[in-house]
Amino acid sequence: MTVSKNSLILVLSSVLLIGIIGGLLYLNITLFPTNHNPNQNSQNPVEERIIPAYNLTLFIDYGNGTIEKHFNLNLTEVPNITVFDLLLKVAIVNYSWYDDAVFVDAINGIFNNEHNNNRWWQYWVNGELPMLAANQYFLENNSFVEWKYWSPQVENQTQLNI
Repeated sequence: MTVSKNSLILVLSSVLLIGIIGGLLYLNITLFPTNHNPNQNSQNPVEERIIPAYNLTLFIDYGNGTIEKHFNLNLTEVPNITVFDLLLKVAIVNYSWYDDAVFVDAINGIFNNEHNNNRWWQYWVNGELPMLAANQYFLENNSFVEWKYWSPQVENQTQLNI
């Protein structure tokens, strides 16, 4: 069996090309791994660049007349600042994870439903009660965030309408 010079060159070129492509893929995976951010979800994808948030305001209302106030907060060290990131910057927070959603159990030692008081930590952004976990709500510059230790909001709305 004789192999022509052109066939041999074609086979060697194919092997070399496959080797080069495989090497480049290996280097791409090794040098540039894909980062997976726990805040990422299909509704609000997180970009991999740092997007700082400036001039944030955070109030923590303990429901007993005490309101802790934090003004002009700037978060520049994490990508795409969430309500949860902001809270972690100023408070001691106990929390639990449920899949990719965080649930705040306590702020500065005040726990949800402490002594069966039917009060829970809830947050508002710019006066609105979002229906997202705190780690899934991304803040913009000049946002005003309130954490309130209140009875469930639905119950409060019912009482106001009576």
